Amino acid sequence: MDLVKQPVEVLTQAVQGERHSIPLQSMRGIAALIVLLFHCSIYFNQAPLTTSLFARLFNGPASVLSFFVLSGFVLTLSQLNRPLTIGETAVFYLRRIFRIYPALWFAVILALVYHMLALHEPPKGPVSNWWLSQLHPQGLNSRLLIETLAGKATEITLPIWTLNIELIGSLIMPLIVLGVLRAKWILGALLIFMFALGVVFQREIALLLIGFVFGASLTLFCSTARSWVRSRRISWLLALVGVLLLWYGRTLFGHIPDQPYGPIGVTVSSLGAALLVLILYVRPTDFPIMSGSVVAWLGDVSYSFYLLHMPILGLVGLAIGPSIGSMPLPFTTLLLTVSTIALTGLAATASYRLIEVPGILLAKSLIPKLRRRV
Repeated sequence: MDLVKQPVEVLTQAVQGERHSIPLQSMRGIAALIVLLFHCSIYFNQAPLTTSLFARLFNGPASVLSFFVLSGFVLTLSQLNRPLTIGETAVFYLRRIFRIYPALWFAVILALVYHMLALHEPPKGPVSNWWLSQLHPQGLNSRLLIETLAGKATEITLPIWTLNIELIGSLIMPLIVLGVLRAKWILGALLIFMFALGVVFQREIALLLIGFVFGASLTLFCSTARSWVRSRRISWLLALVGVLLLWYGRTLFGHIPDQPYGPIGVTVSSLGAALLVLILYVRPTDFPIMSGSVVAWLGDVSYSFYLLHMPILGLVGLAIGPSIGSMPLPFTTLLLTVSTIALTGLAATASYRLIEVPGILLAKSLIPKLRRRV
């Protein structure tokens, strides 16, 4: 039977094999869902108290930080048993290109659909300044389209700015793996360099890349964590500490309203995410809820889910706009959120089956040819 026709969990096992960690995949899916809920909650202008409540319930920035820690850890694990050669580095980059770009290009097409519709008829109702100023399309040209397809431009209604971090993190991953395997000082030097860039030159990208290094460094502590953490109670306690640091690190340690990713807050929250990732990886059976069918599915389709949720949110906002005046704002927000979740789930599943998995398999088929050439 054609692999793509198999259930999502079978697809994931086939393309990832032994490297697949269901709890970590589920963590990524939950983080993507929280980002969606966060964006839905601020699509409309809400009362200040409501906005504050939503910001505490759906901590989108903290969820984004967890993406980078997860990527650093998982990508490093995938490279630990491979030689540090030019050929294997080329194979790594090939895998990343086919993992990132096919789904991105599909998301760009969907975003362009929203773009054209919104230019023709702008969103109606009490749409927030956040959406109108940052995400409502202002125009389209060839340069913007090319940069968007390359994962660089952020003007189109897509969360591409986080892909910039993923692409840079993937680019320097061989250096990070070298630090893990042969020269631990490289990891320390990278952390100091990134933190200094963030503090002195206010380079937010450098601060967010700290999560990659934290995630990669976790591979050095897996054996120690397995020997020290021997009870479910301790696992849950450490996981709770990780969640609290991740969720409130930015708030408690130097969060600035106009600068959501301050240096101390990012570092503390990233450390919390790292602790949570480590515990979920070394004690997966202590958290059966993270292996449930729904969260596992959400984790498997999380990349497309994250990419597609913003243009779908925009399209849903356009669709329900004419009826906003006849419904209370809380009900409208609920309708917007439920509709966006449902449609994004369907679109993400289709994208995973028809775009992501074929892209991963195509990369696998090209690897032998690349190894013969390099």
